Amino acid sequence: LRAPWISEKTLAQAQVVIDDVLTVTREEIIEAMRLLWFDKKLVTEAGGSVGLAAILADRIPGLRSMKTVCLLSGGNGDLSEISTWLNMESSQS
Repeated sequence: LRAPWISEKTLAQAQVVIDDVLTVTREEIIEAMRLLWFDKKLVTEAGGSVGLAAILADRIPGLRSMKTVCLLSGGNGDLSEISTWLNMESSQS
């Protein structure tokens, strides 16, 4: 999901507004996508599920107990790949 490179201009602009960077694993993203599908009947693409994956993985301690807004998206997902991920055995089973 990350860009292979960043221009100096973009990096300079980002450094003004970004305080921190969080990461999540591919498995955490898939778990977030599976939760959205099986619990809420929402289909999201991997990139559109990263925020929820970070919340569920407790990357920001205490955030799960607060009122939080998390943007989801799904317009660029590869349906065959998403289908494969949704049908995988859950790591939490």
